[in-house]
Amino acid sequence: EYESILHDLLKRTCSATKARLILMEPYMIEPNRSVQMRRQMDWYGEVVRRLAGEYEAVLVRTQAAFDRVLHCTTPQDWSDDQIHPNTPGHSIIALELLRAVGFEL
Repeated sequence: EYESILHDLLKRTCSATKARLILMEPYMIEPNRSVQMRRQMDWYGEVVRRLAGEYEAVLVRTQAAFDRVLHCTTPQDWSDDQIHPNTPGHSIIALELLRAVGFEL
């Protein structure tokens, strides 16, 4: 259902506008990929990556960005609940967005 709804939204958006789409991966600020919710977010991310390719959208790799920093930090450094980022967590997302749209950092 997630994939079909997102596909429909993207199709309608592209039909109604000339805007270039920017899609962000759903993420969970959790390094353990075997955690059930993290597995679900990874599946959603696969859908977003596939549709970004189909619609030639800019793809913001938010999960990959958090995965990089989680090699040397803890989830609590970026979020109180692993979903809603704190101020430093928002900076990770902002930097990844800038990279995705072509800013050299």
